[in-house]
Amino acid sequence: MFSSKRSAFLFFLALILAVAFTFDSILISVSASPIKKRDDGVNSDGLCYGTFTGEGTFYEIGMGACGQQNTDQDLVAALPVSMFGNSPNNNPNLNKNCFRNATVSHNGKSVTVTIVDICQGCKSGDLDLSPAAFCKLADPSEGRIPITYVLN
Repeated sequence: MFSSKRSAFLFFLALILAVAFTFDSILISVSASPIKKRDDGVNSDGLCYGTFTGEGTFYEIGMGACGQQNTDQDLVAALPVSMFGNSPNNNPNLNKNCFRNATVSHNGKSVTVTIVDICQGCKSGDLDLSPAAFCKLADPSEGRIPITYVLN
């Protein structure tokens, strides 16, 4: 009887150690994986990177996808859906691109905005700006302007 219990104990101990080492090697390989670039300007970790060129527009500000209430006077912007990326637990409030700054330029003028929302109708590279941010770059009557921006 003693050898049977001992054999069972050793078997389960070996099984637990095998599972632990397998799990440990999985964690090591996952944490050592390099971040891959995607073609849409978003890293595999969900962060946008680089300098972007597109069109700047403006919209009526309110409760943004990042979960913050803003006003038309705030210097804020919305990223295109394709650049906003996936959100943890499908909760955009937790998105890594929320509250990042972008320096936006047009015709020698620039403004720094904070990303607080998603722009459903924007193409990759575009930005939907608050009226206050747009006014720092151009007259609102222009409606749509060519912009370049860097996400900081």
